[in-house]
Amino acid sequence: MEVAGLLQSLRRAFTAAPPQEAARPRRAEPDEEYGWLGGEGAEASGVALGEREGVAGEVDDGVYVKPTPITYGQRCTIWYSGLLARNGADQVYLHYGFGPGVWKDVRDVPMRRVGWVGDTPLWEASLEARGFGTLEFCFHDSADHWDNNSGHNWVYQIHWGTR
Repeated sequence: MEVAGLLQSLRRAFTAAPPQEAARPRRAEPDEEYGWLGGEGAEASGVALGEREGVAGEVDDGVYVKPTPITYGQRCTIWYSGLLARNGADQVYLHYGFGPGVWKDVRDVPMRRVGWVGDTPLWEASLEARGFGTLEFCFHDSADHWDNNSGHNWVYQIHWGTR
């Protein structure tokens, strides 16, 4: 499974122009539970890029969530190749909780490195959407540097419905 192929498909799905940088041809380690990572049909799979609000044309902030929309009780995976990864973090942690408002059931989950986007490591973590309302998250490294989407965190609606 090739992570670079997944990311190229994501970029094509959200931008009119092809990506400017070519990804290094490295492969992610196989993942039995999430075997679809980088598989064919990623463009129609419901993968979404985290978008920064109010910045025209900017969609690749290095955060990818699958599946979207997120259904209550569903397992979802978050990939990260953002600011901390680009600056050489030796370990990245997903810091998340459920909102809106004051986060509930807040957790820090160590992410695992699964591949590369160009020269940037790609980190991955999975969680179960146990809260109603929103899944809210940000990232930090082992040196206590944070990426919180310019103070806005990343927020995904969790809906009640069938998977």
